[in-house]
Amino acid sequence: MPIIEFQSIITGEAQGHLFALRQPISFWGGTDQTGTITEPQHSRCGESFAGTILVMPPAKGSTAGPGALVELLVSGNGPCAVLLNAPDMVPVIASEVSRAVGGPLIPVGLLKNDGCDVLTQTQQLDRHEPPARIIGNRCYF
Repeated sequence: MPIIEFQSIITGEAQGHLFALRQPISFWGGTDQTGTITEPQHSRCGESFAGTILVMPPAKGSTAGPGALVELLVSGNGPCAVLLNAPDMVPVIASEVSRAVGGPLIPVGLLKNDGCDVLTQTQQLDRHEPPARIIGNRCYF
């Protein structure tokens, strides 16, 4: 079973299919209330990241992004974890605020270069069985 190590920003455990994005998304205006990407020009438009381990570059958009992600997390339509290929406060803030209002605290990590390459160069891992697991600062897939 391959293992990717990352720097934990918010530590925790999660299990879900990997959902790797090569392009950034905006949580405010670029997704709907089900966690589906709605940006017409995005390569993953029409696909949902709800319940997945979301592997992504930093989010794009306004300061409303964390609030939109909080709504997704609290409603159960957000990712179960986020692994970033570059620092981004949007999922960190959203995870902490979600916990403060009774939603889940999801793990957030910063991938090292080799991990980012492995997880974002292919979408074949997206529905890999069994689902990936995050324990501490490791992703098993």
